[in-house]
Amino acid sequence: MKPLEPMQHQFKNSGPQRSPFMHACACLVAILSLFSCGTETGNPGDGGKPSGKIILDDNTVAAASLSAQVGDALEAMSDQGSADTSTTSLGLVESEPTTEVSCTSNAAEKKVTVAGSVLGTRVRNTKLKTGTLTISSDIDFNFTNVWIGDAATCRTTKAIAKVNWKNADGLTFQTEFKSSVKKSTSLVTVKGNTIQGTSKTFEKQGHRSIIWSGVALKDSEATFTQTIESKIEHAMSVENSKKESVKVESSSEISKENPLIVSIVRDTRSEPWKTKTLRSGKISSIHKDGSKLETTFENVVYDYSDRCIPSSGTISGRIFNPEDLKNPTQTFTVTFVAGIDAVVKFSSGEEMNYEPLDCLN
Repeated sequence: MKPLEPMQHQFKNSGPQRSPFMHACACLVAILSLFSCGTETGNPGDGGKPSGKIILDDNTVAAASLSAQVGDALEAMSDQGSADTSTTSLGLVESEPTTEVSCTSNAAEKKVTVAGSVLGTRVRNTKLKTGTLTISSDIDFNFTNVWIGDAATCRTTKAIAKVNWKNADGLTFQTEFKSSVKKSTSLVTVKGNTIQGTSKTFEKQGHRSIIWSGVALKDSEATFTQTIESKIEHAMSVENSKKESVKVESSSEISKENPLIVSIVRDTRSEPWKTKTLRSGKISSIHKDGSKLETTFENVVYDYSDRCIPSSGTISGRIFNPEDLKNPTQTFTVTFVAGIDAVVKFSSGEEMNYEPLDCLN
């Protein structure tokens, strides 16, 4: 894999609402910088109770780690599991990396296995009023996806199996993966000037399991529940509140005791999903210095029309020092309301606008 390079965090200090003009400006800045946060107010490095001795005492780093967890949850709620292989785009896809897959089926074990790799660069161009935005992603991704049950059959042109929804109750999906992704942006203005954005690089590897249940069919619509467990190793470089580059390494887990429970509604013909509701569950990440970030989800609803920002629900979190993993040094909450910019509210009094990792996928 390629070495990690600095990336900036995914949150900006601001109030919960912005005017349409300011919102448009903020979106353009966020797109160009990918992880740029603008100017912070107050004292973001001072978390109140935090001692400043652990990496998560810096709220900017804590926000980046939260984004990585949310990214894991979003990946887990897809059929194929992991990696930056989404075809969702802000604009036209000018080029795609090379995908190689092989599929084998074992009828006796009711198992379908798809192994493969994605290697190369994806380039997307989006027309804006100010010019043309280009998002470039260098991808190196290897995976093995396994479906166990009567519902899956091989489909060699894709990394996912074909699912017969009538038999999907009890279907199990398992994936192991290793990925490295580097993203960069540039904007060619209407006057022909080129503005280079920042780049971000992150690596991760691990495994995930998903079990389908409660499958209900009505006409061309399927409603079902996914129970998700995972364990993933992360490594990324972020810019802290002092604009210093720090390497963040962590091991995140969605345990059997606190799995993600997700309700999904989708079209069985064209296959896009309509809504995903992360009803409950917890992601816990232990960082290299022993500090812990614990994030809980409650009825977080995603609509297909806006796949990045939930329309309702709550995310809450707790930060722990390694010396005391029972009593948090700081907490935070994010409450989602349709049409209003979500804000991460720390118990220290600091607030940052919520902008999830990989929202540009």
